[in-house]
Amino acid sequence: MEKIYVNIDYTNVGELFFEKDKNQYGFNYLKNYKPISLIMPYKNSSYIWKYKLHPIFDMNMPEGYLFELFKKYLTKEYGYIDDFLVFSHICSNIQSRLTYKSEFEKKEFFSFDLNEVMQNDTQETFYKIVTTFLSKNAISGIQPKSLAIL
Repeated sequence: MEKIYVNIDYTNVGELFFEKDKNQYGFNYLKNYKPISLIMPYKNSSYIWKYKLHPIFDMNMPEGYLFELFKKYLTKEYGYIDDFLVFSHICSNIQSRLTYKSEFEKKEFFSFDLNEVMQNDTQETFYKIVTTFLSKNAISGIQPKSLAIL
């Protein structure tokens, strides 16, 4: 993962990057279009944050149970985990004012039959739904959440 491209109104406005050796995240504007955040107006130099993602990106990171599932899945696949790897996986599926493009393509998600879910109200069904939509669940907050197409 080299960069994540950040877009506003389908216009590429900047690049998010991670310098693993320095454990720092950076963002560079590519053009003076619209700011991605009120606290990050356009400038020619990089916005650097040590040890964590910039708040405008961090607000989409999974937490709690979803983060634990991601950690297990990504560690098994890549042998490590960091916020950039997690964000790279979920960012293409985020639908907001800011949209993103990483090396991981946007996924299509199939829907579940609501009657089937209601009749099989088990922990196994919940786990199946959560893992199916893991990359779509860029919802932060203190309550566990999952978006499923039913």
